Amino acid sequence: VAYSSTTTTVPMMQLQQQQTSRPPNSTTSLIKAVPLETMPHCFVIYDFDGTVFAERLYHTLAKECKKGDGFDASEIAVGKVISQGREKIIERWGGSQHVSRMRAHFAWIRKQGRAYVRTALHTFHQKRIIRHLFDSIEQDYTEWFDELICSEHEIQKELLDGRSYSKNLMLTRVSHEYNVDLSRMLYIDDDPKLERNVRCCDVYCTQTRKGMNSTDVDEVQHQIAEKMTAHSRVSIANGNMNGNMNMNHQNVYDPTNAYKYEQCAGCSQAFDPRMLLCSGGIYICSSCHAQQPRV
Repeated sequence: VAYSSTTTTVPMMQLQQQQTSRPPNSTTSLIKAVPLETMPHCFVIYDFDGTVFAERLYHTLAKECKKGDGFDASEIAVGKVISQGREKIIERWGGSQHVSRMRAHFAWIRKQGRAYVRTALHTFHQKRIIRHLFDSIEQDYTEWFDELICSEHEIQKELLDGRSYSKNLMLTRVSHEYNVDLSRMLYIDDDPKLERNVRCCDVYCTQTRKGMNSTDVDEVQHQIAEKMTAHSRVSIANGNMNGNMNMNHQNVYDPTNAYKYEQCAGCSQAFDPRMLLCSGGIYICSSCHAQQPRV
């Protein structure tokens, strides 16, 4: 194929193939999916660009890669990002306020416990780019995400190599490879076509394509709480009183998690407090919260 000398941007699929390409002496290993031994009540998959990270960095890298330049162009683009100073990268994160918002959000998730909520980061970037971007805000990405589905991940590589990539197919593969029911999965993305393109599981689309704002964070946490509550009730209905949750009595001490049980102010049912929303010391379950009028 002959390429003209005119500067053009690389299509997304071509850049994906460039970033997953390696020189002959490369030692980069494939990241394999390890099935979860215990199915969480909620498995949340976050898109990176425009969602967790404010800038749509992948599109920026694409502009740096000239059509036909192949591996060298993508490496130059990556190098430019990695060589930038900390202040510039924080700007690309959306500023210190957005970073603080993300810290608080994932701190809330971790308080729920990994047995209840697991997280994954979905991106076309290389692992080293993700690590560098998180290092720039002095954050270990593994504290926020249990799984990294990046360009070196077996799911991404297989779908991109087969030229059959779609978010719906990716999420279906995640469900299969990690042994998680699709009903327990929640996908967060900034793509306005998200609901049309993803039909296999629940989704949430951010209000803008510049990172999660405070409303986005509240809504995502609300949906997570709903899934946790729903699957806890299913366990009780099935007589599973010895599983992850024991919610049959109010304020009963459970030595396995050291949490007492709290009563929802709306329906008076007893819940593990990690399943409830709390404001001013008043607990409310996700179902009652959903029935409240929104201002």
